[in-house]
Amino acid sequence: MAGKDWFSSFMERNPTLSVRQPQATSLSRATSFNPTNVARFFGNLTCLMVRYGFQPEAIWNMDETSTVTVQTPSTIIAAKGKKQVGAMTSAERGTLVTLAMAVNALGNHIPPHFIFPRKKYFNNFVHDGPRGCIGTANGSGWMQDGDFVAFLHHFKKHSNAFKESPQLLLLDNHSSHLSLQGIEFCRENYIVLLSFPPHCSHKLQPLDRSVYGPLKRYINSTMDFWLKMHPGRTITIYDLPSIVATALPAAATPANIMSRFRCTGIWPLDPHIFKEADFSPAFVTDRPAPTISGEPATPVDPGEVTLADVPLSSDQSPACGKTPDNPRRPEMIELKHIGEWCVVNYDNDAYPGVIMDAEGHNVKVKCLHRNGINKFHWPSLREDICWYHDWQILCLIPEPQALNRRSLQIEPSAWKYVEEQLEN
Repeated sequence: MAGKDWFSSFMERNPTLSVRQPQATSLSRATSFNPTNVARFFGNLTCLMVRYGFQPEAIWNMDETSTVTVQTPSTIIAAKGKKQVGAMTSAERGTLVTLAMAVNALGNHIPPHFIFPRKKYFNNFVHDGPRGCIGTANGSGWMQDGDFVAFLHHFKKHSNAFKESPQLLLLDNHSSHLSLQGIEFCRENYIVLLSFPPHCSHKLQPLDRSVYGPLKRYINSTMDFWLKMHPGRTITIYDLPSIVATALPAAATPANIMSRFRCTGIWPLDPHIFKEADFSPAFVTDRPAPTISGEPATPVDPGEVTLADVPLSSDQSPACGKTPDNPRRPEMIELKHIGEWCVVNYDNDAYPGVIMDAEGHNVKVKCLHRNGINKFHWPSLREDICWYHDWQILCLIPEPQALNRRSLQIEPSAWKYVEEQLEN
């Protein structure tokens, strides 16, 4: 059996190797980042670039990250052989404040938006924060529909979006980003939305690959210094904006931001930035690879919203006004259908769910998640509630039946019909 001496000798013989701490990557991320999903995203992005002629100052990426009142202590120098080395932290468990911001391909960023875990928001919450920052509050401190609409107003103010200069906003598929109110605001204010494929933001999102990693390290260092300068005091959520104001300029540098737009292939546009080796984790399971049918979707008119999950087949676009000629599907989903079960076509996969609201050609559905062929379950951490176009509703179905304590199943004849609709 190899021992420490062998390992030391092995590392000396191979100077190109080093011991590294791997970054945890979930199976969902590994398998979702595949050539099909990436090609679909860049197909949509290319169509928008051609349609609107976006320049780097008009290409933005928005995302949220969490900041907490307890820091991770920085590395220190200690005596050899000492078993325990301690460092002071503000508390044992921290309180979360969400930070949202946007950066563009020219290296600029807008002032951050803080979301506090409070019922009411007061302006003094951010009085020492970065210049121009704003804040909102809700019970959880996470981004919700109303907070995202407030961010969009903030974004429009700083990006100067208007009819002759629409702005492209790249973001993930969080449910708060898909609220009808937010989409209507973007449509009216010439903000074009394009979402990343699910579970691919770790590779495609510039903020994830540039700003937020260094920002958290600088925040930890600033918290260490803050505790030394304020002995006996603990860091509260109202101190976080001032700490971010100190750490943000060091993390959100123009060179850092521009380099990550470049390495993700967004600007300059490079759909082939990722090589075959980058997709190798996607083939660790026997899950069949998804396929794309049809031609890329035609971009919408200025001011309308384009989401990456819109099917790429042009004959299925809502502009075509086509609805499946099927007696089990109504001509339009209306308020009278609230509470009924339906099946949503999302990315050419079927997901059953309960209709929660309907407004015009938009339907709000609370969906199950898939865990096998015709096997579904309710998500455990966060409800999957999104708005869909009514042409994405394949049909109405009876309530799924329980297979076991966790899984539900669509009635077999209804499932067969759903599979036929997906094939068509």
